[in-house]
Order: sequence, then C-alpha cells, then structure tokens
Amino acid sequence: MISVNMFVSDTKKALEFYKFVFGAIPIEEKLETNPGERSARFKIGESRFALADENPNWESQSPITLGGNPIVIQLTVTNLKETLQKLLKKDSILITPSTEENPIINIVPDKQFANIKDPFGHIWTLSNF
Repeated sequence: MISVNMFVSDTKKALEFYKFVFGAIPIEEKLETNPGERSARFKIGESRFALADENPNWESQSPITLGGNPIVIQLTVTNLKETLQKLLKKDSILITPSTEENPIINIVPDKQFANIKDPFGHIWTLSNF
C-alpha cells in the first residue's frame, strides 16, 4: 500500500477542507499542538493520506512555499461534477487542460477527468475511472 504524505501551512484547516470536498475520514489527529507540529492521518476511499504542518527544522515545506508541486495526486471519485463544484467553492483553481469553459475533460464516453489545484498548493487529477 502507498500512502501520500502532504505538507501544508495549516494541518487543521487542510483536514477540514479535505473532509468537506472529498469526504475524508480522519484516522488520527494531532491538532492541538503548536503550529509546525500538527499532523493528521485520514483516508479517502481506500487511499490513505498524512498531513503535517510545514516545519523548517524537519525540512518540510508545502507546495506554496516551494512555488510549485512536481507530484499530482490522482483520485477516483463517484461524482466528478459534484466534487469539482465543492473544490471550486473552496478556493481551488482549475489547471490545464481543464478550463472554466471545459472543466471536465472527456477521454472516451464515460471516462472523464479534471485537473485542479487546492488552496494548499496540491494538484489533483480527479477522474471517474
């Protein structure tokens, strides 16, 4: 099993965001500590994720601090349009090839995807396959 570890500026805020848009289920939370030491683990479907605050002592930086992200997380969702709408309501932005005019890209009938960057700088390819 592969688990994705993500650094963010605010673990508590990010966990609430992922719960709202993806229905993330918390597994473990360490949120009542000092900024830079907060962490959480959660799952979306069968996939597991870990969040942690940025901390220069641990050489952990978020994509926003780094000015970009070389990794895209691909997530299969049951309702692509609904999930995309939730993300856009929460300050996420579409990225190429998704556009405002064509946010959901059709590959073949019944196979679609959308690319989006969340407010914490993480890039997601959402698909229905």
